[in-house]
Amino acid sequence: IKQVLQVHKYKISGPFGKKQVYYTTRCPWVESQKVNRSSYDDLIDYLYEHYFDSIDKITVREVYAQMIQEYEKTHVLSNLTLAHYKADWNKYVVGKAAKWLDKPIAKVLTGQVYEFYRILTAGGEMKHSTFCNVKTVINAVFDYAINNDIPCIKTSLISTNKLPFAPVSDKWDGVYSTEDKQKILAACEKSKPTVYTKAIELMFCLDIRIGELRALQKGDVDLENRTVKIAHQMVDVKTDKVNRHAVRSNIMKGKKEAGKRVAPLSDRAIRVIKWLNANCSNSIWLLPNRNGHEPIYTNRFNENLKKICDQAGVKYFSSHGIRFHNISAMYDAGIDEKTIQRLSGHTTPEMTRHYNKAIDRTYDDAKIRAVLG
Repeated sequence: IKQVLQVHKYKISGPFGKKQVYYTTRCPWVESQKVNRSSYDDLIDYLYEHYFDSIDKITVREVYAQMIQEYEKTHVLSNLTLAHYKADWNKYVVGKAAKWLDKPIAKVLTGQVYEFYRILTAGGEMKHSTFCNVKTVINAVFDYAINNDIPCIKTSLISTNKLPFAPVSDKWDGVYSTEDKQKILAACEKSKPTVYTKAIELMFCLDIRIGELRALQKGDVDLENRTVKIAHQMVDVKTDKVNRHAVRSNIMKGKKEAGKRVAPLSDRAIRVIKWLNANCSNSIWLLPNRNGHEPIYTNRFNENLKKICDQAGVKYFSSHGIRFHNISAMYDAGIDEKTIQRLSGHTTPEMTRHYNKAIDRTYDDAKIRAVLG
């Protein structure tokens, strides 16, 4: 009983019924999600057999179901990350009928997973980024098994360097150019000022993620020293009452303290913050939603950004395109990489370099002629 109760994370309820007494508990590895037995001891025996006598019989599909159930309950991962896991798993692993899906995870071989990867990328039509998303969820399932004492291979060690992928898209894709930025800011100034138009302006003034922008509170701003402290992010979690609830977390992306930083504020940023303080004085949030009790929503931010892009005649790239632009602009301005890395909240310079894109789409012919003399 002690062994079972240590590993079984669901409540055992009962007795129920009068004529036919039974005990019940949740078991996500069966189709009905529940198992009933006529006595407490019988239910314990069933669970013991599942966890200890039949551990080498648990299939990959069953481990995936257990992992999702636990992560939904414990909020180890955000709702958005879990939604991506489910979408990629259903579309590619279930949808492409991986041969090892219903095989005991303990008996899946490295070569079988690699063969699935080879079939998945055959023809070079899958983007490398899409493949990495699929591989991430598969790695998560096998790592979950290992962490729960279920013997299996470590799929993250499988080399996929030789697989063919779709050509990398143009370096400009997904990034706002310098000209785009100017047009967007001009459109914000012409539009009726709202929290969302000001949020767009402010994001162009800071090297910040959308979750970090949403998490800013008035107390994070130091107008006297013209700085803002970025030390929180908004994480959407699922609760018993609502499907998505925003929580302010002090654990930054990458779960590293390097993600916390203090950023300088430009003249434009100061003007935006003063407008927000004057027009949203009843909220602790720097960028409050209409009710003032919560910060702005990511999807609403992007909806407003798309409208502004349409007005400015600029291709829409979402909030992430702004972050790409800001980091690229700092590189172009000659700011040293260590400073850019610190302001970006990145843990490695390689990650910072990933965001360095071409944002000026014109060339100085005279300068090129001089260099190539």
